[in-house]
Amino acid sequence: MLQGSSGTQEAKEWANAGDLKSEFISIVNGGISSSGLISTRSAYKEAPVEGIGLLGLPMSNDDAAALQSVLVEERAGASRESEFPSLMFPDHHTRSSTEFFFQNKAWIDFLAHVSRGLCVQLGIDYEATPPHLGPKSIALGTLGSWSAIANRKHHAPPRSLLLARVLLVLPSSFTGGALKITYDDYTDTYALDANASDVVALAWRPEATAMAEPIVTGVCLTLCCDLILPDAPEASRQRLLPPLQLDVVARLRNLFHMWGACRRSKVPSKLVCGLQGNYSITTVKKAALKGPDLRLVALVDVVAQEYGLRTGLAVLNTTKLDLGPMIHPLSVDPEAVDLHDAPSPPYARGSESNSETDSDSDVNSFPRKLKEYLKELEKPSLPQISQLVGLDGTPIQDALDCTGHTEAVPRQLERALTSSYPWKGFDASSWQRQLVLVIWPRWAEYDRVHGQQAVSEACTQLQSSTSERPTEAEENLLDVIFGRASSSHSAEVVAAVCPATIAWGRPDLWVRAMTACDAQRSVETLDVENVRHAIERFGFTDVKSSVESVVQREPSDVTVFRFLHGLERWMATQAQSQNCQLPASFDNWVQVQRSKRYQTVKSRLDTLVNRPDEANPVMVSLIVHAAIEGGNTDLIFLETRQPSASPL
Repeated sequence: MLQGSSGTQEAKEWANAGDLKSEFISIVNGGISSSGLISTRSAYKEAPVEGIGLLGLPMSNDDAAALQSVLVEERAGASRESEFPSLMFPDHHTRSSTEFFFQNKAWIDFLAHVSRGLCVQLGIDYEATPPHLGPKSIALGTLGSWSAIANRKHHAPPRSLLLARVLLVLPSSFTGGALKITYDDYTDTYALDANASDVVALAWRPEATAMAEPIVTGVCLTLCCDLILPDAPEASRQRLLPPLQLDVVARLRNLFHMWGACRRSKVPSKLVCGLQGNYSITTVKKAALKGPDLRLVALVDVVAQEYGLRTGLAVLNTTKLDLGPMIHPLSVDPEAVDLHDAPSPPYARGSESNSETDSDSDVNSFPRKLKEYLKELEKPSLPQISQLVGLDGTPIQDALDCTGHTEAVPRQLERALTSSYPWKGFDASSWQRQLVLVIWPRWAEYDRVHGQQAVSEACTQLQSSTSERPTEAEENLLDVIFGRASSSHSAEVVAAVCPATIAWGRPDLWVRAMTACDAQRSVETLDVENVRHAIERFGFTDVKSSVESVVQREPSDVTVFRFLHGLERWMATQAQSQNCQLPASFDNWVQVQRSKRYQTVKSRLDTLVNRPDEANPVMVSLIVHAAIEGGNTDLIFLETRQPSASPL
């Protein structure tokens, strides 16, 4: 799909307003599963392209010439009434469906498969009464062809209901061409060309208008079809063809547009949406879904593809426990339970009690003891979602972490993920396996593939970077690191990301890397050589904030004084080698930082003098070493310091 024209301003305003998850919940609750698209485009790789009649697919130039010789030529401006408002090309060629047939019978089943998929995306209830997708004509367009599919009178069979108009672009070699769908102030434009072996299905509701743009090279072979429900009672038309909810679909587009354009910051890397139906976990794919779940997944997938987002299905395994009125029902992860490590429940510890000496108060305290027992067993880890697959069932990831408060939709799923008690002190009353829809933007794809090792893997790949500026792939790796790195990754980030950012001449990325892994928490994690290389490349001003942060946060006074002394001496050597003076601003900065640390040492010394009973050899040693490293022993030994005397 090319770019839709509606909703740009709303997306910008929403991005400034607030929470992505809340907006998605609002869209789901707003009836998105009972809505549908005004138009849609799908590509099918499984089409039986061995032949239609005597025509082989993909179509060759010889086949195109042979087909053209048997089709009826229609010139621009022709006003011939047609059973279908077909593609009208200048000098194009066409034949009615009564004049060709399908030699390959697999095409009948394929058209039924296409019909089902289009109904789901358009919000049409396929399960109630399957409609019929019937070809009306075949058309061949050549260089410079265009089409105008206007709202011409449609000759549908009596009592039949026209659900959609469909254009099947058959496997043929051409470039260019597009279909523009308009309805009120809504506009979408779809590309016609695709893989030469694919069948592209374009469908739009009958109340919309379609205009086609010309192809540039080659020949375009199309089937013009109607999606019709034969003998449809008048009373069922509203039910089978639901009213359009373009505002809900537009909000979903705006949401995905903003989410896909975000670099990692405060937005979640995925959304996990619970489905309503009960399904077998042996066949996890879109084809197994039904009803509102199928329509929700299909519509979300279509819109997600427009903006580069991916969708998949996964399994949430939970066990429901009913412990009576004293404890509320809990959701637990059966895979996280250890059957052997759980201590015995309070009433099972018979060896620790005597029935003759137990009092009524012990019995009455049982609910409290049970709650304490559960609290003892509770662990903070969240259950994992397993078996993430693509909508076609292709495996993606064995397990998936989910932060319920920011990623789970709806609220019931959030509670299931955040009220986890992984234990088996009692027999579970029932097992539950629920399918969930998982949505993630392109920048989070790395997380889905590498899981918990995403940051480490990204650092490993960046270590081999030889580019002069970050490539798109390397920017995606940085997104992974900046969004997922923690203090435990500081060594990897400093070793991999910092050399790359220095080579690129990007001090802003260097500072972001230091902040992402909290390398500024100590001199050791920031790494002295890393600081020196950054100063050589960027200058001291660009890295000053990170260096100043580590001076303030380093817990050891001795380490800070040594770091400042070494940095001062190295900077002086660098200036001397370049026959220039050490900047006065740097010298002043060092003196200020050293003075601030002196004040810290003095406050500790004051505490030692005023409260000598709290002193110990380690404390005294640290203060003395700090004074020596700071080059200011007068601070301690030449000042008269006596504890304050208390009056008798």
